[in-house]
Amino acid sequence: MEEGMFIMIAIFGLVLIAHFFSLRAEKLSVKTKSKIRKMFWYFYGFYFLFYGIFKNIEDNWNVIGIIFILISLLVLVLNFLGKMETRSG
Repeated sequence: MEEGMFIMIAIFGLVLIAHFFSLRAEKLSVKTKSKIRKMFWYFYGFYFLFYGIFKNIEDNWNVIGIIFILISLLVLVLNFLGKMETRSG
């Protein structure tokens, strides 16, 4: 019972923090939002690239690891070329 209550309070806390930051993000300029979005996609791409590499090292050429590497490289290249930017207006 105590574990369930702790998990519920922890999830409510995480939702509260996410909501706070999403309200703050609404007040940012379009240029700042674009910069933050670009940095997020770089972080996302590098995270999955390293995860795929470590998965392949751990399991000696795992198919899931190879898929992670390919998707992350696609995300990184598209972000670098500017194809993942949203059009506003």
